[in-house]
Amino acid sequence: MVTLAGAEDLTSCHGKPNQMERLKCYDRVSGYVEPAASREDKRPSGLLAERWGYHTNAAETRYQLSEYEPNYVALNYTGHRNGEPHSPTHPDSGGYPSDLNPVELGLQLSAKARILDLGTLNPDRYDPRDHYFGIWLAYTQQSFWQVLNAPHSRPFRETNYQPEVIFAIRPDLLTDNTKFGDVTWRLLNIGFLHQSNGQSDPLSRSWNRVYAQLGFERSDPQRGDWAVLLRPWYRIKEKSSKDDNPDITDYIGHGDVQVLYRKGPYALSVTGRGNLRTGRGAGTIDFTFPLSSSPAPSCYGESLIDYNARQTTLSIGFTLSGAP
Repeated sequence: MVTLAGAEDLTSCHGKPNQMERLKCYDRVSGYVEPAASREDKRPSGLLAERWGYHTNAAETRYQLSEYEPNYVALNYTGHRNGEPHSPTHPDSGGYPSDLNPVELGLQLSAKARILDLGTLNPDRYDPRDHYFGIWLAYTQQSFWQVLNAPHSRPFRETNYQPEVIFAIRPDLLTDNTKFGDVTWRLLNIGFLHQSNGQSDPLSRSWNRVYAQLGFERSDPQRGDWAVLLRPWYRIKEKSSKDDNPDITDYIGHGDVQVLYRKGPYALSVTGRGNLRTGRGAGTIDFTFPLSSSPAPSCYGESLIDYNARQTTLSIGFTLSGAP
């Protein structure tokens, strides 16, 4: 009777179309439990694995806040401040102060948290300790403070608010075709992003976009860790009567590329984005070392109010965490 039941169970396992589901069925029928040490050995290491918590069990990091974009305080110098912000739908700056100080303080706070794992919903198919699929919430706030501009009472010139919803997928857990030599395709994110400056007309700027982000990494204790992130996006169209900045993609572009490198306490990040048709965009180089950092954005889109203003900015300050 026991043999018959076993045969029936094995037959049902054989009929499952999904390879992962079939293997888990065989393990369940045979009573096999993979040793914990063996499971831990499979935890990935590297920049993306650490940034998204893939180097730990899923249950240990669920609902925990972690860094998303870099958190920093930096003193910025720009040779040409945008004293007359405008857009096709708001040609008048509406009394915006033109005598801006070229030196201002830049602040950025950013965090993310995973609120749901598919593994916890379907433990027969996915190990709850792994991050096969996850839903994340993220928020980034960037402010530009005219801290030396006493005649205008040291105002915050611009603040940008950026909430996101991210559906994160681990390709390396779902297929074997994610290795390219010593490079691993570690990340596939599908996200929705809203960005606005919270101001009223004529200074209001905002847009919505959806994106797909692919992340590849290589971990090498001797030569350092590398990661490459590719993120094309699509702007969600708005009614012309409600569009504050209809030409924003002409300046900010349709996607970005980020290259990360870390060796010991030192980290380098190079980001580029742009529009190939218009030839406009931006580049950022961040070099981070203990107690200091130097973000240096260039060209268009340093902030939403400056999305169509060409600027080159040099900064020095410090990050609030050691993540690249």
